[in-house]
Amino acid sequence: MDAIKKKMLVMKHERESAGEKATQLEEKLKEKEAEMNKKEEEMGEFQNKLKQLQINVDEAQDTLAAATTNLDETEKRASNAEAEVQALTRRIRLLEEDLEQTESRRQEVTSKLEQASKLADESERSRKVMETNLSKVEIEAAEHEQRYRDSMQAAAEAERKFEELLETASFATDERLSSLEEQLKEAKFIAEDADRKYDEAARRLAISEVDLGRVDSRLETAESRKQRMTESELERAESRAEASERRAKELQEELQRLGHSLRSLEASEAQLEEELRVVGSNMKSLEVSEQEAAQREESYEETIRELTDRLKAAEQRAQEAERQVSKLQSEVDRLEDDLLSEKERYKGISDELDTTFAELTGY
Repeated sequence: MDAIKKKMLVMKHERESAGEKATQLEEKLKEKEAEMNKKEEEMGEFQNKLKQLQINVDEAQDTLAAATTNLDETEKRASNAEAEVQALTRRIRLLEEDLEQTESRRQEVTSKLEQASKLADESERSRKVMETNLSKVEIEAAEHEQRYRDSMQAAAEAERKFEELLETASFATDERLSSLEEQLKEAKFIAEDADRKYDEAARRLAISEVDLGRVDSRLETAESRKQRMTESELERAESRAEASERRAKELQEELQRLGHSLRSLEASEAQLEEELRVVGSNMKSLEVSEQEAAQREESYEETIRELTDRLKAAEQRAQEAERQVSKLQSEVDRLEDDLLSEKERYKGISDELDTTFAELTGY
């Protein structure tokens, strides 16, 4: 009986102990449930954070894709700008070569113009000298011709008088005859002197014709005049004088043609200067375009640097987001492990409670 009482006391004590333990287990279960709820809330928060991080990662990827697209477009624009700059550089080089060729042609035209001006001046001086010499020779020839004619007339008059005297005055004295002979000799001397002076004039005319030989090479040097000038020689002298006049006119026409050539050269020079001005204005516009292209290139480079910085920042943010995602994933894995261990622990406690209840009900 005492044994039964002791056993009952022990069972009562065990029942009380089991009740306390059950109470404690219930409290622990409540605590575990609260902890589980807290963990579930934390898991929800972590899942929300994970979703937000995923959204941030997606946004970062979109930003990265947009930055990559912008970078590609910027590189394409930069390539186009470089191609445009190279084209402008080639065009500038071609224009510089054209300018050098134009300058060389202008210098050649200027040199030819100077040579033509010198030749025209020299031709003008030669023409004036030849005209002066020709005028002098013509005047001297006319004077000598007049003297020669006067002398010839005087000689003819003296001979006529002498013949008349011989015919009509055969009774003249020897002194009168001597006087007439002296007059005849004097007339012949005057005629010979006039002939000699005319030869001198002819010689000077021949010298002038030699000077004119540069213009008319077919004229030959005048031969030495004979003692008396014939009518044919006078006609040849007149024809030569006319030829000299015609040649002088031809020289004047040649000078006029040279003047026209000079004016055409001046017009060509003016046209070349106009072309040079046009090329200069084109060079200035190309320089402005080159400056604008350089400014655009600098702007593109600045934009590329900004996009590169933004891309680096986006990459850093993406890496940081990946690190945070990895960290959160590790935290989620740890919490899942803790939750699993808590579930196993809760299951163990539940099994222990079930066993305890079974033992209690068994009694």
